[in-house]
Amino acid sequence: MFGKMKLTSASLAALALAGVSHSASAAVIGNYQFDVGGDTQGWAAFNNVSGLTADGDSLNGTADNNDPQLLLAGAGLTTSNTWDTVVFRVKETGDLDGDPGPVTVPFNPVGIVITLNSTNFTSGFVAVDSGDGFFTVTLDISSFGSANINNIRFDPIGGAANNSNSETQDNTFEIDFIQISDVPEPSSLALMALGTLAMIRRRRAGL
Repeated sequence: MFGKMKLTSASLAALALAGVSHSASAAVIGNYQFDVGGDTQGWAAFNNVSGLTADGDSLNGTADNNDPQLLLAGAGLTTSNTWDTVVFRVKETGDLDGDPGPVTVPFNPVGIVITLNSTNFTSGFVAVDSGDGFFTVTLDISSFGSANINNIRFDPIGGAANNSNSETQDNTFEIDFIQISDVPEPSSLALMALGTLAMIRRRRAGL
């Protein structure tokens, strides 16, 4: 049948790196689930939000005016790797164009802002309808250069085009969770691969 393939050092290294890369995945650094009643996990109304509560299922609030904002001060998130994503699941309800409410509002990224320290992310949101009016939204933050995230500002309601209060005022929102993840640096993966290669060589030498 087939002869045995001779594994060179280069091919062993490639296999080791491939194995490490395959197993490497994002690690959640900040995980806010809002699954304990009364515990907002440090998130507070920062601007134009009233009635902010955690009911054991989600973080809930009402937009008093345009551009409602939440703030997590002193987040204390740190990585020695590369930041990966912010993922959140959000539902917005309210009166649209005079229709009787509440109604589910389609996800609209206009007006949604996530600020990490002083770096604003205003685009690049990828939203998937995840049922019951909720949208699961992913934001790539790999360009964020700081290793530390101290403060997070989150504008959870979109759709306020032309700064129109009527598009968000009195709308309510529910946030199921917010997660912030990182991934290992490519250099870290390479070091892990080299370590795997050294182990393979030791095992081969011991045969």
